[in-house]
Amino acid sequence: VLPTNRGRTWCAVPFGVPAAMAERLRQAEGIVAALLCSMVYTALLSSNKQLQFLDWPYFFIMGTSAFLVAMLNVSHLWWQSLFHLKPGQLKWVILRGFLGSTGNALGIFAVLAGAPVGSIAAFRSVNSIVASMGTVALGEHFGWLHLLSVSLFVLGATLTADPEEIVATMGTTLLGHGLALGSGICGGCSHLTGRKITDVHPSFLTISNMCHGWILYWTMHFIPQVPSGSFQSMEGAHLHGLLLLLCLPMIMHFDTTFGGIASQRCSAAVATTVITSVNMLLGYGIDYFISQHRMKFLTLLGSTLIFLAVLTMLFAASTSTSRRSSEYKASAASATKVEHVRSQELSNLLPLEDNVNSI
Repeated sequence: VLPTNRGRTWCAVPFGVPAAMAERLRQAEGIVAALLCSMVYTALLSSNKQLQFLDWPYFFIMGTSAFLVAMLNVSHLWWQSLFHLKPGQLKWVILRGFLGSTGNALGIFAVLAGAPVGSIAAFRSVNSIVASMGTVALGEHFGWLHLLSVSLFVLGATLTADPEEIVATMGTTLLGHGLALGSGICGGCSHLTGRKITDVHPSFLTISNMCHGWILYWTMHFIPQVPSGSFQSMEGAHLHGLLLLLCLPMIMHFDTTFGGIASQRCSAAVATTVITSVNMLLGYGIDYFISQHRMKFLTLLGSTLIFLAVLTMLFAASTSTSRRSSEYKASAASATKVEHVRSQELSNLLPLEDNVNSI
């Protein structure tokens, strides 16, 4: 991903690259960013779980980290002379930041409410359905392979989440599951809004997301009824907690930046399916290694279906890119043919112009 100062715009690929190759590079960037975003988001959820375990003021720490990340990206845009938006883009940047920060915050609140990381990822799978409907509404390509991938993912998420266990614990973690469901809806909508501003520098999306998060987290911290740890617990902090404090702003920065790039570079259906699938597999893996629970057959079957859903979506993305590349080549060949016909007509008219001049 290359920044450029030419015209104060954001360019995903170097200038001079053919349209077909540029489309492939953008799609590859989006998929890689989606994979990285899912890994970093899992690390973010685990970090918040650790802050809750240490009884530190996690809302205040999260808000402060979000503010630092926002100021860092503002400085970057100012230094690179990229602090510029086209008319009509600001509203989509603000909406993208609001939905993205709300989705991330609801996922974190679900963890703090006691919901397991794997179950949160399972309930967040609704974002693939929301994004798929939005992809069709935006007029983007959504073929049978995309539909198959989303269906495999929803089925795999249902099996992996172990419906019997979720129903059994619904009374104790009902709030956490509801927050995770809201997180998935906001996540799907945020990826859809990212498709409206594909030429905006990703730092704008990060700034918007972090500013909304900063306000939201600090508001939660200063509400007396909301438990958020205490500063007294930080006295005599050990090395593990200090490292967590140093790494948290970096984790939040990469999570938001990779998520923004993924929503800009590939369709919302592809981004949400890849992000949520990998996040879910990693979440259940963390739960398995931490709790040492034996994997059930339905969990293994669901994980296999989720993995197949990711592979199917990646294949669908590659075939969709190939189809668009063929359309680019066909349109280019048609334009060349039309130009050739026009040049022939012009050459036929030149002798007639010479005869008129001689007369």
